[in-house]
Amino acid sequence: PRGGWTARGLVHGSGFYLGRMLRVSLLALAASGLVFALNAPFARRVDDLAREAVSGRTALALVLGRHALLLLALVFVHMVSSHAKVLVVREERLSAVLACLSSLGFCARNLFAALGQYVVVGAAGAALLVVFGALDARLAVVGWRSQLVALALFQAFVAARIALRLGLLASQLELQASRGR
Repeated sequence: PRGGWTARGLVHGSGFYLGRMLRVSLLALAASGLVFALNAPFARRVDDLAREAVSGRTALALVLGRHALLLLALVFVHMVSSHAKVLVVREERLSAVLACLSSLGFCARNLFAALGQYVVVGAAGAALLVVFGALDARLAVVGWRSQLVALALFQAFVAARIALRLGLLASQLELQASRGR
């Protein structure tokens, strides 16, 4: 009934959803293991094709393509598990398996919107990495003052990464709220 949040409510919510989130995370870990297990014979076959390729460009495209496909499959597993975690909280789901299945259906129906979130967050993360790298390269740490500046820079980078992750979760929650009706 009251607005806002309390520390007690945060601790209660964290403990309340811990088991469910752990089960969803274990399912995501198993799905990632399955992706890697399926990738092994596929990678061997693509590498064989790349070795037999006449052109170096073809070989490079095959090898890079298989890595891109593996990355895309892992992003899809992460997307499904993240949406399942949102469903667990938003709809008070008790079953992690059913939450993952519902999330799989939701992600399949809204594939471009859900992947678009990852593209935006990935581009923002890449931009953040470029800015951090440029600032870090120009910063010479020689004394205690420059160490404080470096510490502030590193902490800002970590805070920005956390903000990106929270932004992704918030956008997933909003996507489910707007299209899950």
